[in-house]
Amino acid sequence: MTNVEIVIDIETVGKSKDDFSEYEYEKIEKTLGEEPEQYFALYPQTGFIVCIACKNIISGKGFVIHINDINYKESDKNNPFTYYGVPNEREVLSLFWNMIDLMQKDGHNLSRLISFNGKRFDVPFILLRSAANSVNITHSLGYKGGPEFHLDLWEEFSFGRKIRAFSIDIIANMLGLNCHRNNDYNGKLVWEWYNNKEYKKIAELCISDVLLTENIYKTLKNSWGKIIFL
Repeated sequence: MTNVEIVIDIETVGKSKDDFSEYEYEKIEKTLGEEPEQYFALYPQTGFIVCIACKNIISGKGFVIHINDINYKESDKNNPFTYYGVPNEREVLSLFWNMIDLMQKDGHNLSRLISFNGKRFDVPFILLRSAANSVNITHSLGYKGGPEFHLDLWEEFSFGRKIRAFSIDIIANMLGLNCHRNNDYNGKLVWEWYNNKEYKKIAELCISDVLLTENIYKTLKNSWGKIIFL
C-alpha cells in the first residue's frame, strides 16, 4: 500500500434565520450572542458546506467538489485539480467520501491529513454535516485517532495553543510566502458568491487555500524535518 498525504480545506455558508423556529433562534442567540447570523457559517449546526478541496501531496493531484446549478466534471492536463459540480451539500459530501473510499481501494493508505484549523473546523464540519445529510462516512479523518495522523498547522504554529494563534495569511507573511487573501478576496465573500451563483469563485478560493496550506506545511517540514515531524 502506498502512503499518501492529503491537504484539505472547505468553504461554508450560513443558513437563513428562517430555517429556525423563534424558539430555536433564541437558543442560538444565547449561544452565539446578538445578531448570530454573522457567525452561522462557522458552525455545522447553523451552516452548511458548499465546497471541499483536497490535494494529494505525493502525486500532486487534487480535486474540488462544489455546489453548482448543473452537474459537471472538468479536468485539464495543465491543472492538477479535477473540478466536480453537484447540486447540493449532500452530493458534495457523498462524492467526497466516495473519492476517499476509492483512493483506499486503489491501494493508497491515507497516512496523514494536513489542514489549517482543521481539527476545530473542517473535520467536525464534514463529519457533522455528513450526519445531518444521512451520508455514510468512509474514514474517520483522524477523529478520536492518534495525534500523528491529522497535522493541524494552526496547532503547530500556536504550539498546541501555548502561544497566541494567528490567521493563515499572517503565518504566510512570517514565512515569506505569497498569500492570495486580501480585503477584496477572502472567505467572507463566499456567502456573496453563493448568493450570486458564482460557484467557480468559491472553488478557486478553496483550491488557493489548499495550495497555501501545502506551502506552509512544506516550509515547516523543510526546517523541522524528522526531528519533529515523523
